[in-house]
Amino acid sequence: MRGGHNFFRVRVADYGIGALSESLDVLITIDQSTFDIPSGEVKIDCIVIFDPDKVKLGAGKLNSLGIPLEKLAEKNAGKKPDKFKS
Repeated sequence: MRGGHNFFRVRVADYGIGALSESLDVLITIDQSTFDIPSGEVKIDCIVIFDPDKVKLGAGKLNSLGIPLEKLAEKNAGKKPDKFKS
């Protein structure tokens, strides 16, 4: 995908889902802009999964898990991923 910020929402439940929800229970972010944009949409108890080499959460984000996502992708793909162009 090219041309700016891209995102994808997935809604999962063990019951029928009738509509989209704008509030996030889990946010997985691989860059700072993805974290910055929906900050008003995250629930108080939202879990943020992020790449600590790419994203700085700041103080107060207690429900977070830092995983070196780019390094894992590079290791498993056998090469460094291409950089996105703006």
